[in-house]
Amino acid sequence: MSQFSENLLSNRDDHYTKTSKPSSTSKLNRRSSVDLMEELANSRSLGRNWFKILFGSMIGLALVLIAGFGLAVQLEMVDTGDPMKSFRGKTDCKSCFPLTVRGDQRHLTFELGFSSDTGCQLLTVMCGKETGTEAIVQWYHDGKDLGVSFMDHAGQSRIVRKLPCNDNGEYELDENGEKGAINEVECIVAEAHEEL
Repeated sequence: MSQFSENLLSNRDDHYTKTSKPSSTSKLNRRSSVDLMEELANSRSLGRNWFKILFGSMIGLALVLIAGFGLAVQLEMVDTGDPMKSFRGKTDCKSCFPLTVRGDQRHLTFELGFSSDTGCQLLTVMCGKETGTEAIVQWYHDGKDLGVSFMDHAGQSRIVRKLPCNDNGEYELDENGEKGAINEVECIVAEAHEEL
């Protein structure tokens, strides 16, 4: 062995023997390795904490989205009127539940007022264009088809019906002597040269 190798080995042996005193640099190295181990343990713990925070945030966000979706669905149910029928209760004829519009709404117009005879709310429904169309109004109550209204005479471009509010808060249609409560309407318009 060379002199350099022997010195290196003897220094190594001196460093690790129990009888020899460790040098000040070895104490620093030992401390730093302990510090390094503690730092490593802390960083693992910190990583776990970040994972818990991130995972908890994702679950919280998912719950908020689910609750928001549920609320949106319920608000939509209020507009349609069908699922909420049992919750409507009694009202008077001064305020009616809104009609749900099916299909295309471009040619459907509403005017809200009050009947001078009864003081009840009165809704005027107009379906069609000013000129050059043929129209049909389809009426429904809680999804059940109640029939259609046609134009009253040839050359007419709009259908106009006045719907008074009843004591249950529903609009009533009086068509050909038959009365019925309605809560949905659909306006079907044929453009030029189409047949209904």
